[in-house]
Amino acid sequence: MSSVFCVLFIACNIGRNENTSIKVSDNTRTFRFAADYPEYKSRAVRKYFENKFDNNPILKSSTSTEGTVKLNDGTIFQIEYEPGFFSINFNKEENSYSSYNRLKGVIADFDSVIKD
Repeated sequence: MSSVFCVLFIACNIGRNENTSIKVSDNTRTFRFAADYPEYKSRAVRKYFENKFDNNPILKSSTSTEGTVKLNDGTIFQIEYEPGFFSINFNKEENSYSSYNRLKGVIADFDSVIKD
């Protein structure tokens, strides 16, 4: 049984390294974004978000980060990051409409970072 588990675990990791997907959910209360991408794109992803958020090092580690981000303008959101995966959970009730629009703009351009 343990050998089957190892094979499945490796297959899942291989798939995650090669596949790219972006999911966005936007409703009246939350804006959510999640992306799977090849791990070799992780450095570009970190730099992209740091540049878009006024050089705020929101991804403090090159291995993994999870927690709340508060930008200088008061925008607050949750992130989860590990090489090959990044997600944002943005609560609209805790943020301004301009913060929401700014985040949507950042996400709209994100696909250019992970495309080959």
